[in-house]
Amino acid sequence: MATKEIGMKRYKEQQLSENSDVMKEESPFCVALSGIQEVVKNLNFGNKTELINSIEKLFDKLKKYELPLRQNQMLFMELLSEIFKLFRIHQLDDSDIFGEGVNLFHEIGKLTSLEEMETWVKEYCMNIRLFIQKERKSSVAVLTENAKRYIEEHYGDHTLSVERLCDHLNISATHFSIIFKKEFGMSFISYLTKVRMEQAAALLEHTEDKSYIIAEKVGYTEANYFSYVFKKHYGESPKKYRTHLGK
Repeated sequence: MATKEIGMKRYKEQQLSENSDVMKEESPFCVALSGIQEVVKNLNFGNKTELINSIEKLFDKLKKYELPLRQNQMLFMELLSEIFKLFRIHQLDDSDIFGEGVNLFHEIGKLTSLEEMETWVKEYCMNIRLFIQKERKSSVAVLTENAKRYIEEHYGDHTLSVERLCDHLNISATHFSIIFKKEFGMSFISYLTKVRMEQAAALLEHTEDKSYIIAEKVGYTEANYFSYVFKKHYGESPKKYRTHLGK
């Protein structure tokens, strides 16, 4: 893949040198670059309809400008260069997308019209989008599982916070909070409280520990606050909860 990217870079540099007049401000080249960025954005984050629409919009603009084939090829290579950046970000293997042993430059060389280029881009972008979604779901699954495990192992530490967890996972707290809420249906603090309350209930049932001892074991330094949270969660105080268990 590195060889292909180097080849693309050299090809683009050659074309840019031969067509420098295209690069003036407000030129078709600049307008097309904006369209390319829109395609890449939708390839990475958009839905299927948004992606198809952005591709069609880009090629409609190119058809309107009626540029020479060489200049269209230059813009096509620019689009592919941006797509390969997504390959690196998502750690995709180009052979999974284009096939094992496929000579990409040879395949691209067969495209001699904007219509052929548009069809090619649509086909492979749909495929790439599926791989990106698969990789993203896999990454989210690993992230949430690691977060869940860390919480279960450290819920008894009163200093546990979303910032500390994110430092451990090497992710921003803002991004993590969005993912966590989407996957678990609740915020980090709500989930942590839920885990602590479940552990407290188990200790009330299976041990003779006093409430203040249980509070410390599940991450609360103030017994009164622990009782308040417990009653809010279960509808009764720790003492009454234990009484109803027959202990």
